[in-house]
Amino acid sequence: MPPVFTERQERAITLLHHASAALNREPCTAADIEEAVDHATQALRLADNDNGIKSVANIILGGCHENQDKWNLAYYEYKAAREQCEGRWTNELEQTFQYCLCKLRLAINGASTNIE
Repeated sequence: MPPVFTERQERAITLLHHASAALNREPCTAADIEEAVDHATQALRLADNDNGIKSVANIILGGCHENQDKWNLAYYEYKAAREQCEGRWTNELEQTFQYCLCKLRLAINGASTNIE
């Protein structure tokens, strides 16, 4: 039997699909990225206590912020996703997270302070 979702969860999942579709347009424009940010942010607000939805929304937002060169926001979105993904964090996501951390440190004039 398929999982039963609340109306809010179903709406959040639909918004995540819309966000993903916006990012997969060719070519992906700044307007597409803003659309994805809007959809993922709305999904995050609807997620309530669903860490799966929260982590996917944070990953999408992290990717959007990377594309916008907003490394501080990307880092914190990926950090939130890592904390919520309940053991499903992949090596690829960890590499992306570490890359954002490096970019963030470089943006802070090469500071080696611990940001986490």
